[in-house]
Amino acid sequence: MKNLKEKIDTKETFLLSVHIPKTGGTTFGKILADSFGDSFLYVYPCENDASRFVIHHTLQGIHDMIHESKGILIEDVIAYIKENNIYAIHGHFEKEITWHMLRKLDSHFFHITTLAFVRDPIDRVMSELDHYKVHWGINEITDDHYIRSQNMLSRSIDISFPDLIICRTEQFHKDVQNLGFHWNGISENITPIKGLHNEEKIRSYNTQDVELYRDLL
Repeated sequence: MKNLKEKIDTKETFLLSVHIPKTGGTTFGKILADSFGDSFLYVYPCENDASRFVIHHTLQGIHDMIHESKGILIEDVIAYIKENNIYAIHGHFEKEITWHMLRKLDSHFFHITTLAFVRDPIDRVMSELDHYKVHWGINEITDDHYIRSQNMLSRSIDISFPDLIICRTEQFHKDVQNLGFHWNGISENITPIKGLHNEEKIRSYNTQDVELYRDLL
């Protein structure tokens, strides 16, 4: 039986990879970019307008564009995928956007696989809050930050996505290998230090994710 990488290589499936923040998605995106080259596309919402997207074949290209570009509509993203022989995409998608792409791409591809890495919701949020401090220079975490990081799993994943593959951040290397990819580096995530954040508050803000995570496993 072919693994996922082999199926993408032979164009037997199109991969829609959903990047949930702080789950190893940046690292997995690099693996996909290295594996598929011009057949791979990063797709990320603009920082100032989540209804528009920037696209590029490299992560650096996305970083250069995401804060400045006005982006393109999702319909233009779909058209680019169809016209440019793209067989794998990766990015931050609300589940409504994923469903829209799945419906629009269904008749174009022989088969579509959706995939996401998921992580214990409490650890994921703590890691995201740490990210705010380290990379955004935020000294004090407020309710706005808890809300911003709230229920990311439930906002991104629908358990009824067709041919959904769920991988776990906690066993990143094993799952990457099972998919057919080779990776000798480390997942670029901030490992949260227990006790720095209010875990009960995080749990109360993320009850949907806690339940969905349990169902997915």
